Amino acid sequence: YGTEHHPFPNFLLLVHLSISFQIIFTSCEFGIFDLLRESGESLSLAIIAERLNTSLTGMETLLNCCVTLNLLKMEQKDDRDLYGNTEFANLYLAKSSPKSQYYTLKIFSDVLYPRMKYLPDAVRSEERIEAVFRYMNEAWSLHGREVLTAFDLSEFESIYDIGGSCGALSKELIAIYPNCSVTLFDLPEVVETSKKHHAFSEASRITFHGGLVLSRELWIPRPWFALHP
Repeated sequence: YGTEHHPFPNFLLLVHLSISFQIIFTSCEFGIFDLLRESGESLSLAIIAERLNTSLTGMETLLNCCVTLNLLKMEQKDDRDLYGNTEFANLYLAKSSPKSQYYTLKIFSDVLYPRMKYLPDAVRSEERIEAVFRYMNEAWSLHGREVLTAFDLSEFESIYDIGGSCGALSKELIAIYPNCSVTLFDLPEVVETSKKHHAFSEASRITFHGGLVLSRELWIPRPWFALHP
């Protein structure tokens, strides 16, 4: 693991996260976790490759990657490697599980990750930023009130919306808690874009602060509540 003075191992971990995701989703797509869950026992490479109609070499590589990621467990029996699901894979990665997260992975694979290649353009283009803001407004219009009322925040007169972006949660906060004021904190360019594209009246009880969250620019008085979506 990296440290404050030697962060490079953490950097490598971050770089390889997308590779790990592809291994997990590809295994889900092939039905590896479902096959092992339904079999109720560990299976050999030959049986898995035959039932899923894949090559031995390709499947062996994929299975061993899953073992490395602690998604599968491997044991030797009669000079053969046998593969079985971990409890985590049975519960969350097999499509037949009631708690399966397969469709979450599919959304990330089919929708979110492919669009990340446009991120540099989105940062440069105010039009794309506006589209992102509208997306966030739509998302928080569905879940914002539920999130903000999960705990009673009425005792806090000042609430800091850290990473407040478009201000959707800030608006929801002053609607739910009429006695509070909200400070929206984000990067200076994000704050300026938010003020430009969204109308905030003088009486809205929302103020803006642009800066870096890990610097001394963020000073929060007490009593306060800091919200980080």
